[in-house]
Amino acid sequence: MRSSRALVLVTSTVLLVSCTPKVRYSLPPTVMLPVESAGIRDASKLFGATFCSVFEEFVSQKEDGCYRYLGGLQTKQSLPQPPHTSDIELQRYRYVLVNGFMSGCFRGSAFQVFGDADAHLATHGVKLERVMLTGMDTPEADAEQIVNYLLSAASLTDSRPIVLVGYSKGATDLQAAILRIQRTSPVLESRIKAFVTVAGMIGGTRLYDQIGHPKDLAALLSHFQFFGCPPGKRDFSSLSRQQRQNFLSLHWRELALVPTYSLCTVSTHAETSRVLWPVWDRLSVYSVDQDGQMAEPEELPPGAVYLGTARADHWAVGVPLEHDRELRLLANKNHYPRPALLEAILRFVVADLRKTSLEQ
Repeated sequence: MRSSRALVLVTSTVLLVSCTPKVRYSLPPTVMLPVESAGIRDASKLFGATFCSVFEEFVSQKEDGCYRYLGGLQTKQSLPQPPHTSDIELQRYRYVLVNGFMSGCFRGSAFQVFGDADAHLATHGVKLERVMLTGMDTPEADAEQIVNYLLSAASLTDSRPIVLVGYSKGATDLQAAILRIQRTSPVLESRIKAFVTVAGMIGGTRLYDQIGHPKDLAALLSHFQFFGCPPGKRDFSSLSRQQRQNFLSLHWRELALVPTYSLCTVSTHAETSRVLWPVWDRLSVYSVDQDGQMAEPEELPPGAVYLGTARADHWAVGVPLEHDRELRLLANKNHYPRPALLEAILRFVVADLRKTSLEQ
């Protein structure tokens, strides 16, 4: 069973990379600008200080040093004093996580977003919640499931404010959910205090351009059981740059009403797991600032707070495949201190929300 899981991951990667890429669409007018000039607040040094502070207490990773895991970090002396966030402050919020593309088709913590962080964060009194989506439907369909979860009886009994965390396609699904909440549930909207993207598929991925006939492939796969995903709708087009850029053009002002924080990912070829090498090589034609799935500029939402760039491939930053004995042979660069990273993200966001509240 474990070997077949690995085979499916390899096969999926091969299916998504065609030998004859062809762009079939045009984009709305877009620009690529430095972070500081694009309405994005650069908090990378302050977040780097927060990550290093958390990392020093994360004993199992301490021997490696925090600097190798985030781009732009040089020495501890060059970092500012990190904001302090107590465990009591962390516990005042709920943290709802959403997985990436196809993640919900597999079972086990090795396939869950930050699946190795639960025990660590529990020591700080924090419980992570996950909306288990297949990740293969449209963002609008996934948004309906997210909103239903947040409006469920069990969820409504917990009145704490909510921080949403979306990994990969999960970030796209959460954007659609935020729009739905804004239009249908003012009470729930008032409880959504922040939105975090981790390697978010915000601007679409050029992998869509590598699929020779995406609609035909989606139709073919809709007839087959895919591990935990029964036959049904398979959506690829929402991953395209055209759909995502059009979505941003229409809705970026509404989405900007929710404080948004974004962590990007970039990996060199040597830092990328071997299963992603063919995709990394293909995407390197467009940019070396990519993680084997996404180019870095396309991971940043308009108006977000930029937390920095993790030095990791797309899977390593969010999915602990290294804990699956068979998959670690293919995901051989999956090692990353994800529990420390997630803790740092949550501490930074809570501190920043506190600061923003005091300034208003």
